[in-house]
Parts: sequence; structure tokens; C-alpha cells
Amino acid sequence: MNDFELTLLEEDQVKAPHILSVLSTYGLKAPITDLAILTDIPSIHRSAQSFYVKDDKTLFGRCGSYFLKTLSNDGTDNRNNYIYYINASGEQARRGCSGTIRMHGIRPVLVAQKSFVSSLEKKNGYKDLLEVSFGEYPQYVEQDREKVQRLNNLFQEHKLKRTGKTYTFDDTPYYGFCYDFFTRTILEYELDGNKYIPYIKTRNVSYPYVSLTNKEEIKLGETYWIKVKPITWLYDIESNLLLSKRILLSGVPFSVEGKGYEHSDIKKYIDTYMVKEIIPYNQRSIMDENPSLQNFVYWKKPKGRR
Repeated sequence: MNDFELTLLEEDQVKAPHILSVLSTYGLKAPITDLAILTDIPSIHRSAQSFYVKDDKTLFGRCGSYFLKTLSNDGTDNRNNYIYYINASGEQARRGCSGTIRMHGIRPVLVAQKSFVSSLEKKNGYKDLLEVSFGEYPQYVEQDREKVQRLNNLFQEHKLKRTGKTYTFDDTPYYGFCYDFFTRTILEYELDGNKYIPYIKTRNVSYPYVSLTNKEEIKLGETYWIKVKPITWLYDIESNLLLSKRILLSGVPFSVEGKGYEHSDIKKYIDTYMVKEIIPYNQRSIMDENPSLQNFVYWKKPKGRR
């Protein structure tokens, strides 16, 4: 293992008697970022108070659903597969599927050596739970309208400074239960000491009533400047695990082929892209780079899949 690796929560870690201590206190609900809303909106609800996390009742505290790594098969073939997830109200649920499903988000778990976790600065959060800032990821849209206009103008004039870093997302047309996975690579830019990515909404809007944290409704073809911010992790002392406080991304498929998480598309995505992309460009020496990694990759599904 490198200094760390990313994965998803297991079913046993979200229910008694083995639920993670940090989840017993904080609960299973997780706030969803603007990026996760734009990349596919995993079952978000716009108004119900029960769909907000305990420590934030603003738009930044709205909850969505996220995948667990558990897969089960109640039959003798792939037609009775079930993927498990936590819904927006913080309850465990499962969904049967014979193909690919991408309507839930990614709430990553960081697994690391104890010495690595010990070296990270910690602070007290909700009910004195320990929180750690490590890595970064595009999260919420820029709120300042004047700055958004500057970003748009400089971008159109090709004068916006690149950082050298890219982020990779799924570019499969919505509604893509049975479509293959294509990558969409977006450059990172810098302005006034802040880093951004320009995300253009190209898929159909599945929940058009949902607004972003700037209170604007989502529009196709609109460019959204999403600020790259440090990732906040909840630290579970007993297991030495770091759990992302937020759902960072959605739209990545969890293919159901009867082979489990270890052979899934979502694991391949996390291992190939996400684990590298949470590291700032100027800190890449913290882990080995893969020089053969291509910006655009097509993942071919097994024969017989559409």
C-alpha cells in the first residue's frame, strides 16, 4: 500500500454491532457537494428538514445518497444482483439491477498507516468528533458573481492560468443504466490564489428543481466555476479510518456483474483517477505517479452488455 488508499464503506461499518464509532455519533447522512449535484444528483431532496445533516441546516448541509461497497446475489445468475447504499435520510437501502447503476454518490474512505494519519493536523468538529483536512477536490460553486464574470472572461480570452492538474469524470449520456463508461477530463485553473474547474452541464437535468448552493437552478450548457477546497474527513480513532464528511462526486457507475466491488467500475475509477486527483499538483511526490495514465479512456463492458 502507498501512504494511503481510497475505498467505500462496507455494510458492516454502517450498522450495529460493528458500526464505526464516528458514524454512531454523526449519523449516516452525508452532505452533498455542488459537483456531486452537477455530475448526476444522487437522490437529493430540496426541502425536507430530515434530509440535512445534524450540524448544517443550510444548502451546504443537504444530503444525498451514496454507495456502499456491498454487493449481493440472491439467485444463480446476474439477474438478481443488489447494490447497497445509504439514502438521503440516512437509512441503508438496496437496489436490484442487472446492469450498471450510477445514481448514487461517492463518499470515500481513506485507509492509511497509523503513522500517516498521526501526522495530519486534527480539529474538533460536531460533538468533539475529530476532523482532518487532507487533499482537495472541486466542491462548491463560486458565490461571488463578479469573480464568476472575471473567470468567464479570462477563460474565453485564454488568459486564465492553468495549474497543471486535471480532474476526470464520467461523460456517459444520462440516463445511462446500461451504457459504458467514458471519461471527461477537465483542467484546473487558478485565479487570485483560488483554484477552480469549469464544469459544463451536458446531461439532462434529472431533478430540475434542485438549486446549487448559490441558489441558482441547474441549466444545460451553463458553465459552473467550482472551487477546489480541502477535503474534510471524519476520523474514526478505533479503526484508524478517515471518512469523507461529504459526498464528493456522483455519476460513476457501480457495474453489477456478480463479481463484487473488487471488480467493479467504481473501484477502477477510484483507483485510477480519484486517489491521484485528491492530491494537489504541487504535492504529487506524496505518492507514485502513473506516467502511462491516459486522459481519455474507454472501458469496454463484457460481451452482451449494451
